[in-house]
Amino acid sequence: MKIQLPSVLVFMKNKFWLSGIAFALWMCFLDSNSLLIHLELSAEISELEEGIEFYNSELKKDKQKLIELTSDPILLEKFAREEYWLCKANEEIFLISHVEDEN
Repeated sequence: MKIQLPSVLVFMKNKFWLSGIAFALWMCFLDSNSLLIHLELSAEISELEEGIEFYNSELKKDKQKLIELTSDPILLEKFAREEYWLCKANEEIFLISHVEDEN
């Protein structure tokens, strides 16, 4: 008497079916160009593209600030005094720092 195998196990007996499954597993998980590596690289690409967008927006802001500073000498002097503590001749600058009590 022959034992009848379920329909799923019939496919497992076929060598072409088994080799196809082995090939698919190899390509998805074990190969150097596997699906997992592609997913990691896609995530890294999206992070880098977000970085590009951020730096492009910062570049636009800096270009706008540069245009403002080169077009207005009063604004340039204000920027130099606030950012780099530059002063005119015969002027002194006093820097006051606030220290908070830790009581």
